Amino acid sequence: MINTTLFEVNFYIYALTLGVAIYALVTRRPRAEQATFWLFLLAFVFHTLALLVRWGEAGNVEVSAFEEAESRVLAGWEWFHVWISHPPWSNLYESLVCFGWGVSLVSLVGIRKFKIPVLPVFAISLSLITMGAASLLINQDISPLVPALQSKWIHLHVTMATICYPAFGLAAILGLFYLLKENVPNAAFGLFVAVSNFLILLAVGGKTLLFEGQYGLHLLARHAGKLYALTYAAQDAQGAELVKSAPVFFPVSGAGALVFAGLVLSALASVAYTVSLVRGGRFPRVLSLVPMGLAVASIVGVVALLLGATHGPALTDEAIRTLIQNAHLSATGSTLVSIYQLHGGAPYVISISGNPFEFLLLVTSLLGGALYFAIEWKRDWLVAQLPEADRLDEMSYKTIMFAFPFLTMLIVTGAIWAYYAWGRYWGWDPKETWSLITWIVYSIYLHVRITHGWEGRLPALLAVVGFVVVIFTYLGVNILISGLHSYATM
Repeated sequence: MINTTLFEVNFYIYALTLGVAIYALVTRRPRAEQATFWLFLLAFVFHTLALLVRWGEAGNVEVSAFEEAESRVLAGWEWFHVWISHPPWSNLYESLVCFGWGVSLVSLVGIRKFKIPVLPVFAISLSLITMGAASLLINQDISPLVPALQSKWIHLHVTMATICYPAFGLAAILGLFYLLKENVPNAAFGLFVAVSNFLILLAVGGKTLLFEGQYGLHLLARHAGKLYALTYAAQDAQGAELVKSAPVFFPVSGAGALVFAGLVLSALASVAYTVSLVRGGRFPRVLSLVPMGLAVASIVGVVALLLGATHGPALTDEAIRTLIQNAHLSATGSTLVSIYQLHGGAPYVISISGNPFEFLLLVTSLLGGALYFAIEWKRDWLVAQLPEADRLDEMSYKTIMFAFPFLTMLIVTGAIWAYYAWGRYWGWDPKETWSLITWIVYSIYLHVRITHGWEGRLPALLAVVGFVVVIFTYLGVNILISGLHSYATM
């Protein structure tokens, strides 16, 4: 598909823009700063073009499916109505590239309006991470819309999300800048990064890491030039179904020890930073930096192993069956193992695309560690690039004020959409529940800010925490919790 090629090119334009942005920040040359903005704008225009191309390709899929189902050829307005009925945000891949588009749009406005030299680096990094995550997904195909998505309300609903979620991200970045400007102790940032590393590694490793000391990848199967998740079915001796469709897990040699080491060292770093804060920063810095550095180093090792796993050994059917037996279950029925056996060749693939969001979390940990070390060693320089604290506080507040009505409309349009799709406005589905939690978090922020004049570090911290809740609502719920919105993981 042409659109996937365009998105791939777009990713490299973002990467080039980030490099120029870092150069501009270090040198503070006006021409480099101007080049950063115009390159970012070029990436945004290219991103928009790729979305429009995908919308057109999706429309062709819908028209073909409709004509096949109706056994007739569409023409005129009817053809156009069906052709535009499939906007490019119906699955997780499309949702991510739309979110990246929204990040770029909001960031371009923020860069132009706020004129903060360090802002482009953060904004472009967020766009790049989003597009990188999308590129790792194995399902980038266009399929006819499922019934739940065949609604005009999807246009309004996703448009609201595309605007408000990136705006909350911009507010969080401005809140972080405020905390830097307000002389929040370095140990507080270190504690945040160390605790984040601990939670991320715990989420990435899960029970397999804690109880078996292993970390690995879900295997993929290659067929007809495409990758598919390798799954299996299993039943007990009496024939009762134990597993209908489970992923095949492949332990990467040495990765488990590194991830577990990172988990322990992140916990030690958290204790060290906590003691440092309690003692008023008098805790020897080297004692907190060492475990933090080791934790980050272990994550670097894991990422290197994951990248190296793409060149892992060829896996035979027997090796696959051994992996399944090690899961204390036996493969039965017509599983992907036997299906792909019929096609011959070497279909089994080890790739980071088997764990795209776990890989993204590890990269996020790396970036968090890099940010902490930048604060630790170059804080004075970073602070000098920022405007006054009061102005940062006002920027973050106004950005949240702008985004909050769109968040409210996001929930309202989602409720109306749910009524037409499932026959009820609200059902406490996990996605709905966490959307409400997100709304409550920002409602509290605005209430205490407007009614009680609440300013300072706590609102800035709440702006940062609020965006974490937004990301969990947007991605975490779909990936970790089963619900009516699970189609978005496809």
